Amino acid sequence: MLLEKMYFEEICPYVRNVGIEVFNKTRTSIRRIYDHEFILGFEGSTNMTIEDRTYTIGKDDLILIKPNIPHEFKITNKDSGVIYWVHFDFKHFFDGNYIDYKNMEFNESLYRNSLEWNSLIRKDPVFENGFRFPEFTQLKNGTIIRDIFVKLNDTFNRQEMFWQLECRHLMLQFFNIYLKEFYKEYSYHKNTSSSNISDYMQEYVNKNIRNKLTLKSMSGILGYNPEYLGKIFIKETGEPFSDYVNKIRLKKAFELMKTSSLTLSNISELCGFSDSFYFSKVMKKYTNKSPREIKKSLKSNNEF
Repeated sequence: MLLEKMYFEEICPYVRNVGIEVFNKTRTSIRRIYDHEFILGFEGSTNMTIEDRTYTIGKDDLILIKPNIPHEFKITNKDSGVIYWVHFDFKHFFDGNYIDYKNMEFNESLYRNSLEWNSLIRKDPVFENGFRFPEFTQLKNGTIIRDIFVKLNDTFNRQEMFWQLECRHLMLQFFNIYLKEFYKEYSYHKNTSSSNISDYMQEYVNKNIRNKLTLKSMSGILGYNPEYLGKIFIKETGEPFSDYVNKIRLKKAFELMKTSSLTLSNISELCGFSDSFYFSKVMKKYTNKSPREIKKSLKSNNEF
């Protein structure tokens, strides 16, 4: 399976299809899908096999079918289950409309030995600390999440004005509840080793330069004490976290001053400085020159 690094704050669900299904003495063949699909047990139970793993989906059990993974329902005469399901992407893709589960020919192609269009197969996201959504979860907040799936199904079927936005809103509610519950149960961030903490912190700074970037804010993301994070960062990089943040912000500011016509106030804001005064203070600390002097030097291609 192809993987893609992603941050939780980048989740922007695109809902493709939603439905409810009743299983009673029926059987399906092995299929593969291009996107992701959540399946929520609503009533009764039914069995599902994903590759060589078999799950019994009961009430408030959540299954995540991942792209290009073979799976099938294993229905026996004793099974009688009701499930809700939703096909979605974790973020919007411009080719999203080509995955059309309402098209009979497209649906039939899912039951072949392999998927026909490799370019449409989504990657499975890997989030902070290497977290990936598990294949099977027993929900503790089942009542709330069941209500979300019912509303998703209703919104999708009505498709009134801005229905996709409403579906996205409901999916974000689901992710928020699910992730908080999952972390409380498993405390995944405690498994992060010190060897990759500084790497993650640097990568996060580079991708979120406009955010508030302090040891305290990183503590909230990684689940470690701010003082501990500071010591690890200095040990691994040789410089304080605040210095690294300021250097990255100044690097971005240099690029904008050289290549854009933005005002210094706009550049200050885009690079995450709290105000123009602090921007000037940091610039002088690291270059002994003001932002205005630096901008003039860059525009004239002079060294500073």
